[in-house]
Parts: sequence; C-alpha cells; structure tokens
Amino acid sequence: MAHPCPRCEHESLRPLRVSDVEVETCPRCHGLWLEQGKLDALLERHLQAKLAGARPAAGAPLACSDCGVALQLASAFVYEGDVYCARCRPPGAVQRTRP
Repeated sequence: MAHPCPRCEHESLRPLRVSDVEVETCPRCHGLWLEQGKLDALLERHLQAKLAGARPAAGAPLACSDCGVALQLASAFVYEGDVYCARCRPPGAVQRTRP
C-alpha cells in the first residue's frame, strides 16, 4: 500500500527508481521521499559513477588506453576522451598537441 505524501496528505506516493534505488515521489508536489538508508545508497551510487569516469590528475603519466604503454605527450593520440599510442590508435584519433 502506498504511503500518503507528508506534504499534500491526501496524495499517494508512487515508487520511482533512481540509480537502481527505489524512492517515492508525489505526483502533485513532486516531492521526493526516502526511507532510512536510501540517501546513503544514492550517494554511494553517485560516488561510484564519478570514480568510474575519473580521468588521471594533471601531471600524471600518460598510458595507452589499449595496451598500457607509457606515452610522451608528443606521441599521444586522443579518440573519444581516451589516449592511445601510434600502434593502437583507432581511425579518427587525433595527435595530442597540448595538455
């Protein structure tokens, strides 16, 4: 049975999936209501997504995304946000000329 919205009182909350975590939302006021532990789960998923998309820090050594060989800036090729050596570069990769 759906819980009533704490703000609207007579409107029933509806389930909504956000990053694989089920929360409840009110169709009238658009409030988002979380049970205990759900906010922590959402924050954990957000942090995992940020870390998965993290890029090396400025000054970190470059390495080919395909074979892992260390690269000098002058010999690095970039394609769709990844860095490649001359041997592994995909068609359309551009030589990286500045950091």
